Amino acid sequence: MNGNSLLCMIKNKIFSFVFCFLLLLVSLGKCVYADQEPNILTKSGKGFCEIEINGRSVLKYECKGFYPPSLLNSSYLYESNEKVFVFIDNPMGNACDGGPIHVISQSNDGKYEPHKAIDFCGGHFPTIVTEPAKLSILIPSIEVDGISEKIPSENWILRIMS
Repeated sequence: MNGNSLLCMIKNKIFSFVFCFLLLLVSLGKCVYADQEPNILTKSGKGFCEIEINGRSVLKYECKGFYPPSLLNSSYLYESNEKVFVFIDNPMGNACDGGPIHVISQSNDGKYEPHKAIDFCGGHFPTIVTEPAKLSILIPSIEVDGISEKIPSENWILRIMS
């Protein structure tokens, strides 16, 4: 490589860097984000649990002896244009490793819809799988202490049709 081609290569690299830097500066105020994360607040007290999303109470239910629910998953199902949130209750004590599972969907018009709670007492936490138009909650089987039987696994599927 001679000196001229090396100089030409360095000039091209500098030009590319300056161009990318200027493009970045121009676009800083015009960034487009897919979406902002929702503000989620979960509460428990006086025998009730509550889930608030973006300052709106979405679900309130009786839950004596529980800590606030925890968010397990939030997903966007793009074929149905819905957001889906999966929460799990947190009972006090050690009888259950997790409590009922709550699924809340949000349509593109902003309305939240709580779905029927899934009875869950733990063992291993569920696996959540999202696809373009559905959400699956896979609850693994668990062995029962003292006997040779297992509680069978469960597969819950939420399909949202818009």
